[in-house]
Amino acid sequence: MANIGDKIGELISTWDIEMCHRVPVPKTANQQNIVVQFARRTNRDAILDKARKAKILGTDFGLTGDNPVFINVHLCPELKRLLGQAISRKREVGWRFVWVRRGHILARRAENTPVLRITHASDVARMT
Repeated sequence: MANIGDKIGELISTWDIEMCHRVPVPKTANQQNIVVQFARRTNRDAILDKARKAKILGTDFGLTGDNPVFINVHLCPELKRLLGQAISRKREVGWRFVWVRRGHILARRAENTPVLRITHASDVARMT
């Protein structure tokens, strides 16, 4: 984590991290995700905001290949399912944007339209 902090310009100390572990994946997957739980949301949000703007590659950490390294919020299975439903609905009805920001699923029909926060399946149904 210190290497990521150096790359994005954010100091990450061991006191900022509550827990860090790999996520179990099927044997066919060649890359395992790493989940990090931060002690404070403000630290997490600052790191996510800076990581989103930085172009982080595997070579920055001594890995082979120029593959990008993605740093995202880890969603619980229920929210992952809801995100998948929102993305499917977006394609069906022609909405332009569905994204996750600070653990919340958000959707927008077009550039200058209001943002819809999706918390339940009924919110996905409101995407028309």
